Amino acid sequence: MNLKMAIEMLKKHHRTPLYNQHFPLVLLWTPKAGCTTFARWFFYQIGLLEKALAYHPSIHVYKGGVYFKQKNYLDAYVKGKTFSKKATYKLVRDPYRRAVSSYFTIANYCFSNGLPNSPMNKDKERILAMFYPNSSYKGISFKQFLSYLTKVGADYTIVDGHIAKQYCQEEEYLSPKFIKVENFNKEIKRIEDKFKLLPSPEKLLISPHSFSPKMTQTEFNADTILTPSQLIHGPLPEYKSLYDTETIELCNRVFHDDFMAYNYEKKLK
Repeated sequence: MNLKMAIEMLKKHHRTPLYNQHFPLVLLWTPKAGCTTFARWFFYQIGLLEKALAYHPSIHVYKGGVYFKQKNYLDAYVKGKTFSKKATYKLVRDPYRRAVSSYFTIANYCFSNGLPNSPMNKDKERILAMFYPNSSYKGISFKQFLSYLTKVGADYTIVDGHIAKQYCQEEEYLSPKFIKVENFNKEIKRIEDKFKLLPSPEKLLISPHSFSPKMTQTEFNADTILTPSQLIHGPLPEYKSLYDTETIELCNRVFHDDFMAYNYEKKLK
């Protein structure tokens, strides 16, 4: 594999890097790991944020439907014309916390009609076949979610990116430095200073899609099955309440590469 092949693989599986010829950084991202805020910051820095949000309130619609579809997007980078001139950063997240966020997303999606032929719909079909082979879907627990990934695998080429592990071997060809979501604001300010970028307003660095305000319940556990109403409106489990000895072990196994690649301790915090 080479850089061109790595980029093509990232594009094929919905992890296209954020790139602009006149911007000094290339940004790698993963769903459920601050990608919305990262994308908004990128478009703010290159002067397209207002245009992107006018196109659609979700930054991802403009990102995927317009920006990534530019003619010859990434060509100069792939050919090496700008590769050596740009620093690459990837935004990463604590695997324990991200796993819970991923669980909320897929558990809720499985209650919906879904989008035929989408990666997440394939996960829905496999989850229903695994846990409800002879009856309608009634939800899955966090433990069942991790069991599903243990069985089918967590690579982004196998399952939807929202529930896949963050690490992928293709990123090795871009040699990224890592920004941890947990230190995002501090690191972004440091990067803005280092590369003489625009100072970003505080409100830009606040995630508009965080589950955190709804995560207030401590009575739930790893075997609790959440209802559609809970998944949409809350209250949701406080993330530590979903971890017991078994789910910690499952998470450590499923997301082992993330813990290792991004230097996260296998310890709840």
